[in-house]
Amino acid sequence: MGYRMEEHSSQDREQKSVLKRPISDYPLSVRTENILRRHEITTIGELASHPEEEVRGWSDREMKAFKELAELVRELGLRFGMKRKQVEVAEIAEAMEIERIVNEFYLDCDTGEVVIVPEEIHYDILSDTVDPDAMSDWERELLPVVRAVEGDSDRYAWIPTIEAREMYELMQRFTSEREDEELQRLLAVALDGKGAFGRFRRVLAEYPEEREEWFRKKDEVLEEMARQWLSSLDVGIT
Repeated sequence: MGYRMEEHSSQDREQKSVLKRPISDYPLSVRTENILRRHEITTIGELASHPEEEVRGWSDREMKAFKELAELVRELGLRFGMKRKQVEVAEIAEAMEIERIVNEFYLDCDTGEVVIVPEEIHYDILSDTVDPDAMSDWERELLPVVRAVEGDSDRYAWIPTIEAREMYELMQRFTSEREDEELQRLLAVALDGKGAFGRFRRVLAEYPEEREEWFRKKDEVLEEMARQWLSSLDVGIT
């Protein structure tokens, strides 16, 4: 019984690790990447949380994008329509890694939930240019969040993002620890100059075991950062 519980716990941790990985870590066609960008899908977990029929609706007539996404989800041992789990350290770490282009991320210190606020909605609410009656239900739910964030309330805490410099240093450290001299050389070359992040991922795509090790190392560092940040707040850590 103890072995089965430990095995289940290990599988659960592994699945959580997969769910929080950026979708950009996986090679996809330009067409599929554009579809995901249009629907603001940035992580594996966000993709898997959508029902299959909804994802089908994003695709083209030939369903090439859906087939590509369905194959990726299946290969990762997941399924469409997976329900989100209770927020914990791993989810905070996931939010820390996502590049802030169109959304900001806040922790609801009362409920422990991560709240995503699109910058456009944030601006509209602050400028009073939006009619609440014309908003969708999910947009209307953000009204008190934005007002609390901009007011004196300490209920919502802005979740910091890992800086590019910190991620770059992590990649350098990972590179220096590789025993495979050829891989170490290729990664060092990839990290030299503009576009280093993309080249780094492409090199690791040719070394599946090392890529998994990179994910594990990166996840450990991000979760430790999340724990340190959460420890500064008056919230419980799970």
